[in-house]
Amino acid sequence: MAGTGRRLRRPGDPGTPAPGRLPARIHHLDPARAPRPRPRAEPVGRAGQGRGRRCRVTTPPVERTPYTLALRTTEVIGRFEADGGAAVFTIDNGKLLEYAEHPGTADYFLASLAGCALNLIAARSVEWELPYPQLEIGASYLVDENDSTRFASIELSFSFADTDVEQSRRYVDDFAARCPIYNTLVRGGAPISIEVTTA
Repeated sequence: MAGTGRRLRRPGDPGTPAPGRLPARIHHLDPARAPRPRPRAEPVGRAGQGRGRRCRVTTPPVERTPYTLALRTTEVIGRFEADGGAAVFTIDNGKLLEYAEHPGTADYFLASLAGCALNLIAARSVEWELPYPQLEIGASYLVDENDSTRFASIELSFSFADTDVEQSRRYVDDFAARCPIYNTLVRGGAPISIEVTTA
């Protein structure tokens, strides 16, 4: 009986795919034969610098190790020893010792804050190819009289002997932007004031 439908293709007819093979236009229906998308290159550079694209090569992060310090008691009540490997020092508690022969925790705290400033400023003077500055930093703190767990004030005074005002403030601003000790204190709400003077 004559029909109006299209004749089904048989294997072997021209244009008929081989058995077990799908036409190219519907390969995506077969998961095993689905084409894999090509990885897209991440654009590098600013807009307007050409239409070229290249892949950005990423390197694995470098494993970081924390600095560690071990503190232990000694035979003397109120005297402690800190051991950081290359650095070994003693801490005295002036309230427990009749004579304190070594710095106390307050001294080391202020020294770490002011020492961070001196280290950063010295490094910057080398990086910026400037004369090594002659500098003295005075550091002090006052504990809150109503809450002994917090500071009422922390003061830093920078006295430059041979650096002009503009460069002195540049050094101090750089310290305030980079020192982790200073920024940890400030972000925690510590009231730190800074004074800069030049001779």
